[in-house]
Amino acid sequence: MNISSRLMLGAMVLTGIAVILAAGTTGWLALQQTNRALSQNLEQRFQALAEGRAQAVATQFSSYAELLLSLSHGRMTQEAVYGFIRPFASYRYEVSATPEAELRTQLADWYQQTYAPYHRQLTRGQPADARTWVEGFSLETLLIQQRYLQANPSPINALDTMEDAADATIYGQQHRRYHSSFRDLTRRFGFSDLLIVDSRSLAVIYSVNKSSLLGDSLATASLASSPLAQLARSLQRAHADQVLVSRFHSNPRRFEQQLVYVGVPVFHDVQSPHKAIGLLIAEIPVTRLTQIMSAQQHWQSLGLGETGDIYLVDSSQRLLTELREVQQAPMTAVADLQQTVTGNLNAMIRLQQAAGNIQIATYPVREALAGRAGTGMEQDYLGRTMFTSWQPLVIGDQALALVAQQRPEEVFAAVAELRGTLWRSVVIASIVLTGLAAVLAFFFSRSIGKPLVLLAHKIKRAAEDKNLASEFPAQRRDELGEMGRSLNFLFAELNRVLVQVNQSSEQSLQGALDNVTTTRQCRDETARQRHEMNHVGAETEAVVKSMSDISQHLDTVTRQVSLAQEAAGQGQVRARAVVNEMQSLAQQVADSCATLTELRTATGNIGSVLDTIQGVAEQTNLLALNAAIEAARAGEQGRGFAVVAEEVRRLSFDTQKATGEIKDMIDQLRASVGQISIGLAAEQETAQRCMDETLATQTALDRIQQSVADANQLTQRINLSAQDESNRAQAMRNRLVNLVSGINETDQAIARLAQGAEQQNQLANQAMRAAKVLTFSRAR
Repeated sequence: MNISSRLMLGAMVLTGIAVILAAGTTGWLALQQTNRALSQNLEQRFQALAEGRAQAVATQFSSYAELLLSLSHGRMTQEAVYGFIRPFASYRYEVSATPEAELRTQLADWYQQTYAPYHRQLTRGQPADARTWVEGFSLETLLIQQRYLQANPSPINALDTMEDAADATIYGQQHRRYHSSFRDLTRRFGFSDLLIVDSRSLAVIYSVNKSSLLGDSLATASLASSPLAQLARSLQRAHADQVLVSRFHSNPRRFEQQLVYVGVPVFHDVQSPHKAIGLLIAEIPVTRLTQIMSAQQHWQSLGLGETGDIYLVDSSQRLLTELREVQQAPMTAVADLQQTVTGNLNAMIRLQQAAGNIQIATYPVREALAGRAGTGMEQDYLGRTMFTSWQPLVIGDQALALVAQQRPEEVFAAVAELRGTLWRSVVIASIVLTGLAAVLAFFFSRSIGKPLVLLAHKIKRAAEDKNLASEFPAQRRDELGEMGRSLNFLFAELNRVLVQVNQSSEQSLQGALDNVTTTRQCRDETARQRHEMNHVGAETEAVVKSMSDISQHLDTVTRQVSLAQEAAGQGQVRARAVVNEMQSLAQQVADSCATLTELRTATGNIGSVLDTIQGVAEQTNLLALNAAIEAARAGEQGRGFAVVAEEVRRLSFDTQKATGEIKDMIDQLRASVGQISIGLAAEQETAQRCMDETLATQTALDRIQQSVADANQLTQRINLSAQDESNRAQAMRNRLVNLVSGINETDQAIARLAQGAEQQNQLANQAMRAAKVLTFSRAR
C-alpha cells in the first residue's frame, strides 16, 4: 500500500473518530451546561418570584403606612377626629331619653333578627354571641348603634351608604360632613373598615362600615385582650410619625374574618400638638394579601404554571393567605388537607377555607421564620416533593414566611425536552459529519498523494544524473509546493556555489603569482613608513607639553570665577530676605484692609436690621393703637386689654428710641472705618512700590549670579577640553609607538604571505578537479 492510500484511509478513520468524539463530547458538555444553567435559572427565577411577592406585600403595607401618615397630618382628619370626640361623649344629652334597659332590649332584638342571620350566612352556620356583646355595651354605645345600625335604612351589608342619620345632633352633623370622604377612601384602598378611636377612653367613636365595634370601648373585658385593643394601647404611647401594625387574627366581631389592623396616632396641630387626641386605624382583610400573592389568581403570569402556588405563614406557623388548590377546588383540597395538617379543622371544613385555620410546619416555613431564604427540593404540607423557594418577610414587628412551590416535573419539563432534542441532534450531526468527513478525506488524500509521487520521481532522476540544473514542480501553495520551491532553491544555490568555486580557483592561480610581486613592494613601503612615524612622534611630544601648561592656567581662572559666584549668591540671599519681609508687610496691610471692608459691610447690615426693627416697632405701635381702640369699644370687658395695648405702645416707643441711638453710633463707626480704610490703602500702595523695587534688585542679582555661573561653567568646560586634548596627544604618541612595532610585524607577515600564495595555487587546482564530477550550468 503506497503512501497515498495510507493517507486516504488514515484520514477517513481519524476524521470519523474525531467527529464522533467531538459531537458526543460537545453534546454531553452542552447538556451538562444547559442543565446547570437552566437549574440555576429556575432557582433564580423562583427566588426572584418569592422576593418579588415579598416586596409587593411590603410595598402594599408601606403604602398603607404612608397613606395613614398623610391622613393623620391632614387638616380634614385632624378636624374630623377632634370633631367626633366631644359630640360622641355628649350624644346621650342630645337625643330623646329612652330607658337604657329598653334600648338594650331593642338592640339585642335587632342583633338576633337581622345581624345573626347575616353572620351565619357569612360564617356558614357559626352563631354570633351578640347578646353577650350587647350586655357589655355602655349607654353611648347603645344610643349610637341604635341610630346608626338598628335604625339604618340601608341593608345590613350596605350600612355605610347612610350619610345623614337625621338625629339633629352635633355628632350627626360631623358624620354628614366627613363620612362620604372616609367611605370613598376606604373603598379606593381596599380597607374593610376605617375606625376613629378616642385616645383617652379607647372608644370606637366612628366606623365607616358601621360594624358591631361602633361606640364600643376597646378597654372593655370582651375586647381588652384582642389584637385591636393591644394595637390601640400601643398607639397611645406612639409619637406623631409612628405607624403600628397589629397581629394577624380572626375577629369574631367581624364575621370571623382574617384581619390585620394598621394604625397611627392623630395630633391636632392647634388644639393638641403634643398629645394624641385620637387614633386612626385601618382594617385590612387578609384576602387582600391573597390577591397580591396570587396576582388576582393569575398564577401563570407569575410563572407558577398549572401546579405552582405561593402563600404566607405567620410566626405561629398558621397559614395566612389561601392556598391555590383550595381556591380552585375547595372540597377536594379540604379533604386532602384533613389527612396531613393540624389546626382548626372543623372551621376549615365549615368555611371550606384553609387560611387562618391550619398549621404548616414544613422545613421551608421553619427556615423562613428563622430569617433564612433558600431554594430546593422540599416536602410540602401534603408530603409532596416540590421545587420550593422560601423568603423571610417582616410586617410591623411580625416575622412571616413566604413560600413558593411547584411540581418538579412541571418545572424541569423544558430541561427533559431539551435533553432529548439535543441527543437526537448530536446523533444526526455525527452521521452527517462522518460521511462528509470521509468524502473530504478521500479527495484530500488524493490531492496530497499525487504531487508526492511526482516529486519523488523528479528527485530520483536528479540523483541518478547528478544534475544540479534539475527543476522540481513548485506551482502549489501548500507544503508540497514549498518543498519543491525549497529543492529548486537548494539546487540553484549548489549550482551557483560550484560556479563560484570554479571561478575562484582560476582567480586564485593568478592571485598567487601577483602576491609575490606585492610582498616586495610592501616591504619597501614599510621602511618608509617607519621613518615618517618617528618624526610624527617628536611633534606629538611637544603638543603634550603645551596642553599641560594651558590646563594649569585654566585652573587658576576657574577658582577666581567660583569666588565671584559665591559673592553673588550671598547678595541674592540678602535680597530675597528683604523681599520676604516686604511681602509680609504688604500682606498684613491687605489683611487689615479686608478686615475693615468686612467691618464696613457688617455695620451696613446692622443698619438694615435696625431699619427693620424700627419698622416693626412702628407697626407694633399702630397695632397697639388699634387694639386700644377696640378695647375702648368693648367697654368694661376690654379694660384689661387696653392696659396691655398701652404697655405695648410704650415698649414700641422705647424700641424706636433705642434703635435711633444705635443707628447714630453705627453711622459714627462707619465714618471712622472709612477714614482708616483710606489710610491703609495709601500704606498698601507704598508697601507695594517698595516690594516692586526690591524684586527688581533681586532680579538684577539673579542675572549677575547666572552670568558668573555661566562663566564658571565655560572655564570648566575649556579646562576639561584642554585636559582631553592633552590626553589624546599622549594617547596618539603611544599609538605611534605601537604602529612602528606593527610595521615591523607586517614585514614579517609579508614573508609568510609569499609562502601562503604557493599553497593557495595548489588548493585551487584541487578544487577545479572536484567540481568537474557534477553537472551544472556555467551560465549561472
